[in-house]
Amino acid sequence: MMRLPAVGLLCALLVGCGDNQRADGVNLPTATTAVGSAPVVHSDGFVLPPQRSQSANPLGLPPSTLTLAKGTRVFAVPETMLEGSKLGSALMLRSAKVMGQDEQDLIVRVGFGRNYRLHPGYVVVPRKARFRRNGEVIAGYRGRLRHGVVKGLSRDKVVVRFTDLGFKLSDQKLSPERVGVLGDGLVPGAFAVYRSTTEYRHVLLVSSAVHEDGKTRWLVLDHDGDSQLIDSDALQRVGGSRFNPKVGATVLVAWRGDMVRAQVRSIDRPGLYTIARQRAGAPLLVGPGMMMTPD
Repeated sequence: MMRLPAVGLLCALLVGCGDNQRADGVNLPTATTAVGSAPVVHSDGFVLPPQRSQSANPLGLPPSTLTLAKGTRVFAVPETMLEGSKLGSALMLRSAKVMGQDEQDLIVRVGFGRNYRLHPGYVVVPRKARFRRNGEVIAGYRGRLRHGVVKGLSRDKVVVRFTDLGFKLSDQKLSPERVGVLGDGLVPGAFAVYRSTTEYRHVLLVSSAVHEDGKTRWLVLDHDGDSQLIDSDALQRVGGSRFNPKVGATVLVAWRGDMVRAQVRSIDRPGLYTIARQRAGAPLLVGPGMMMTPD
């Protein structure tokens, strides 16, 4: 009987410390705090994995504000490629879905993977616009960003012919929400070239931003996926609505990242060109985004 007051006093002290404190005043983790291997429950209801050491912005891109609705389909750099990345590291754009927002970062998920934070500069958002025959588009093929042209419409589907696979695939009927329209000029997801010391280099445009020195630079990926920052003024769009080479025309075509001289041998309309390089080698099957008119 003499021990009851002591037990009651101890209980009162524990209650007074609150649900998230120990008796010595040290805060305990809550369900929304990432500690060790504990997951994070975001205020919007989605669950984030335990925080890792990698940054959502390993290349140090300038701040960017991009607000996207939950469920928006995008192409994003996978989480596994972020860790330890720096300029020159190989990156890839894979089909993903926006799961939410965490301040300026997007919360995305690739396939059936887990949610992770990502700076908007590592994301390409398919542009919604009117589909027109022969118009250049981007869409996912086997989980990767690929390029194609619109062959037509079939009820509620867009008929897309992929043009950068290196072989002819049967035309694909895709949901419009999975297809992005590429406008003219420098736009995310399009192909472009820049002049190196002796030749043009072929790259994929990801995102642009104004840097601390006031210059606009694009994050681009080259043939092997290597990441670079290139001044906007040094880039030239490849393809576009005005590019329409004829059989026999001399062109520059993308070959392992370089633009090499070649000739158009035949055209499989819409969007596929058989190209023969001037040097020895098998013919190439390419799309309009992989060719340009020589200077």
